[in-house]
This record gives sequence, structure tokens and C-alpha cells, in this order.
Amino acid sequence: MASLLEWRDWLAELAERFRQLAPPAEAAPEDRSWHLERAATRLVTVVMARTDAESGWYTLCHTVLTWFLCSAGMGADEAEDAVHAAIGGRFKSWSTPSRTLIDAVGEDFAVDLTGVRPYRDR
Repeated sequence: MASLLEWRDWLAELAERFRQLAPPAEAAPEDRSWHLERAATRLVTVVMARTDAESGWYTLCHTVLTWFLCSAGMGADEAEDAVHAAIGGRFKSWSTPSRTLIDAVGEDFAVDLTGVRPYRDR
């Protein structure tokens, strides 16, 4: 029972994060790209902290990013492809990725989805 309650709390936390991180519907492409990069880097970091980057942590990361895109209205298959393109085997079990790698994944995620590089001066 405790594990189910913990899982429910985690899902509620994710739902709130998704709401906070979603790009505004009226966002210009460059703003949308910035929001998506920020969302990806924050969600990767949250999953990494939650799992201590242990065995297969990146699988949960992939799932969370896919759920984020689906919550923003993207179809499941398209979201799955976008996340796979951004992560694509770059994370490893039992290994905390560098900040540079997390930032690169976030930028690739945003650029692949929008075709626009996010702002660098925010």
C-alpha cells in the first residue's frame, strides 16, 4: 500500500510540474523552444534525483518526457519518437550525466520539436 501511495504522489507531482513547465499555447517559436528546453532539463534532473541515477533510470526519464509531451497535446507515437531522438542512448545506468549532457539533451529536444534554437540569454 505504501508503494502505491508513493507512486500516486509521484504522479501528482509530475502532473503539477507538467502544468508549470508547459509552453503557453500562444508562445512564439523561440519562446516555445525555450520552454521545451527548460522542461526537458528540469524533468531529466527530477527523474535523476528521484532514482539516484541507478539501473535503468533513463527508461523512467524517457517515459516522463513522453508523458510531458502527451500532456501538452502531442500524440503518443510522435512523443515517443521525439524523446528517443533527444535521448538516443546518451544516458547510462548507474551514471549521473554531466550538466553539459543534460543541457545538450534539453536543447536537442527543443530544436527537434520546434526547429528553433532556444534563447541563450534567459
